[in-house]
Amino acid sequence: MNSQTPFTKHVLAQGCLSAEEFFLLDVGASGGIQPHWNVFQPYLKATGFDPLVTEVERLNRIETNPRVRYEDGFVGSGMPTQPLDKIAARNNGSFQRTSAVRATGLMNLNYQQQVFNSGAEMVWSKKQLTVDGWLPESNRRAVDFIKIDTDGSDYPVLVGARQTLAAGGVLGLTVECPFLGPIDDEANLFGNIDRLLRNQGFTLFNLDVYRYSRADLPRPFLYDIPAQTTHGAVQWGEALYFQDLGDADFERMWPREFSPIKKLKLACLFEIFDLPDCAIELLKKFRSELAPLIDFDYCLDALTPELAGEKLSYQHYNKVFDAAIKEGKLFHFGRERLASTQPSFASPAPAEANPEMLRLRHTLGRMLNRPEPVSESEVENATAALNALFASRDISAEIQKHGTRGQPALVPMLLYHLASARRERNEELAEVLEIIYSRLAAPARLATHREDNLATASAA
Repeated sequence: MNSQTPFTKHVLAQGCLSAEEFFLLDVGASGGIQPHWNVFQPYLKATGFDPLVTEVERLNRIETNPRVRYEDGFVGSGMPTQPLDKIAARNNGSFQRTSAVRATGLMNLNYQQQVFNSGAEMVWSKKQLTVDGWLPESNRRAVDFIKIDTDGSDYPVLVGARQTLAAGGVLGLTVECPFLGPIDDEANLFGNIDRLLRNQGFTLFNLDVYRYSRADLPRPFLYDIPAQTTHGAVQWGEALYFQDLGDADFERMWPREFSPIKKLKLACLFEIFDLPDCAIELLKKFRSELAPLIDFDYCLDALTPELAGEKLSYQHYNKVFDAAIKEGKLFHFGRERLASTQPSFASPAPAEANPEMLRLRHTLGRMLNRPEPVSESEVENATAALNALFASRDISAEIQKHGTRGQPALVPMLLYHLASARRERNEELAEVLEIIYSRLAAPARLATHREDNLATASAA
């Protein structure tokens, strides 16, 4: 899950969801709507379902958003189910043999009461619901995302939501998926869940697996509850599905209509679930529709992750990738700054051999508000320091370590080369220099008169 969501915040700031809020259904909502959905505030509408009546009452009492409500009920398929004989169904489930069950017994713990019901008395709902039955037909396309985590009836929930999924408005789902159980086409298993969702136009984008060690040799628990362990056989996982609108052929396979706002919502979901590459692919496919609604180039940059500790523009990021591949440095991409992207600055020859040195000394002196030119040694030291920053794999750490102590000419030298890069239309170099400048603890007078100093450097 991605806690940094500048793209989504930009979409909301542009007012894109003011007329079409984000609609979430949470089936198995004990504990409340997960915090990451709050990024859509104040345009979040959500309904959470849970069979624990006292937990639902508690959640409604503490909820501050009037558009977020909780309802008690067992959500399923609406069809009666019969338990299958273990031997006849060749059920390979092994949960009862795990260290989680052993620990629960040793703790004399009512897991559902303590973990899912906040320790309150267990009062179960008498309602039996389906998503299709609860949602009016006219409102099915308004749902944007469904989260399902019921500890045992996730597949039946999907069966009872088939009409809502077929309506085409649901952009994605997370579903708890058991891997072990009976051999049966209606069993609550990942294979059946995946088949149902693929038949509704959804594609698996991520799968987190949960391991449980055997009771005979417990391994450390991942959390302070008797549940997943660091090692052990997989028991179940959480699957993330989306409609893959970025596929060039999606519309031919699934002829559905999506508004530009729905497409922006999907891009936001991609960012939230740490899939910025999928978000950019989607934005570029529908650029003509979406560009009038957002600052398109800013969004591409906002979605571009840091590379080896540095924040690059989308364009520069891709240039670095191309350079790495051409140099045969596939493994180095994203792990270190590549030499091909690290310009090297040479100090001009001494003044008696090259008048450029004297001109540079005078220019840097004026930028520092000195009556005299800077010394040749200051030019050489600033040049060496600037090259060290470019050679560093972590510019921020290098700056934090050395700052500008003893290098008064470093910032003016940086601005001098920035002006030169702009003059020569070297956008890639200019961008890196801008990043370094923004992170340097420059003296106040240099930061205040930055454009004046650039003008001075440009005139040199």
